[in-house]
Amino acid sequence: MAPRSKAKKHKDFEKVKLKVGKTVSKPSNVTNTAFQSKSIRVKSQLLSGQNDDQEFFKLLSLLKHHSSSSRHEVLAQIEREIEKHDSNNNFPFDQLVSKLKPLILDQSKVVRERCVVILKKLASTKTELLVLHQSSIVLFVLSGMSHISQSIRNDSVRFLDIFIDPEHLSLTNAVVRDHWGKILRNFVQLIGWRTSEQQQLTLHSTSFRVTTNTATLNSSKSAATKRHERLFQLKLLSRLLELGAMRASRHEHDMDNILFSQSSQIHPTTSAYMNPSGTDPFGNLKLLRYHNPPTSLEVTVSKSREQLQNHYVHKTTNINLEDYSSHDLINRRKLLMELYYEGILEGVIEILNDDDSDSELRSAASSLERILKEVALQHNEDVYY
Repeated sequence: MAPRSKAKKHKDFEKVKLKVGKTVSKPSNVTNTAFQSKSIRVKSQLLSGQNDDQEFFKLLSLLKHHSSSSRHEVLAQIEREIEKHDSNNNFPFDQLVSKLKPLILDQSKVVRERCVVILKKLASTKTELLVLHQSSIVLFVLSGMSHISQSIRNDSVRFLDIFIDPEHLSLTNAVVRDHWGKILRNFVQLIGWRTSEQQQLTLHSTSFRVTTNTATLNSSKSAATKRHERLFQLKLLSRLLELGAMRASRHEHDMDNILFSQSSQIHPTTSAYMNPSGTDPFGNLKLLRYHNPPTSLEVTVSKSREQLQNHYVHKTTNINLEDYSSHDLINRRKLLMELYYEGILEGVIEILNDDDSDSELRSAASSLERILKEVALQHNEDVYY
């Protein structure tokens, strides 16, 4: 017994000889540390909305990327996300609009063009959301209309075109009521036409306008591109004057009658006895005219037209657009006639008399001239009746 146990002890402490091609057998008490893991994608199951929002917020943060191509790719991906979540009320559209505002002044043209496409889709599907943001968005648009870059100035009217659209009357009425004077001033300066304000402009403002026109003349663009931009500007200005100074009151009444036109049980004239939704609904009665800045319209009717024009020059050049209320249709006509009518009409006549103007450009200028004359006719009715 003793020799056999002694041999067994020896065997435990023997050194194993390794042979080529043979692996050493593992001890019997070895622990197996190999394991396999399986993941569960919660995104496609229960919490898809929450994870989509997180990914969308990451996309929005990339809109500040230094690369213009990256910003453009992010906008293209955001456009696809909007199409997928068009009917989702919990989608963060509000944060999207807040991130799109600064892109109006983006240095890249392709980024601005993609931003225009997204805002157009939002104007069609989320009109009320843009109504809430219209004040801050228009400030960026006005800044673009007076930007030092010629390309940004030309594209600014593309953004303005979204907000001046008869298909989105609630959005158009909000923009026209709140920013009528500023839009007209920047629009006329963008085109390069004269305004009555320039008689008392400071030296700084005059030098800016000269710089703007010089940049326009020295631009390396082709004549066809310039003609296309001028044609677009004339058509947009015609639509702005038509919606803001002529047809705004009728649209407001139409919006008041939408509720009653859909029900046959309500009398058709019920809306005439309801509280109107527009501001200053009794402006045509001229009961609150003393709240407006003093203008030539308070002059007696017996004065001649020449005296009225001289009075316009003396009184209206000091109008402060910050204090001037444009919520009323009559006030918008007054501001147009007293500050911008003569300059716009001169520019239109210049286009009509220019031999280089083609038929399409002359047609747009003729349409603008007709709208101006109709506004002037309604303005004279406001004064004399």
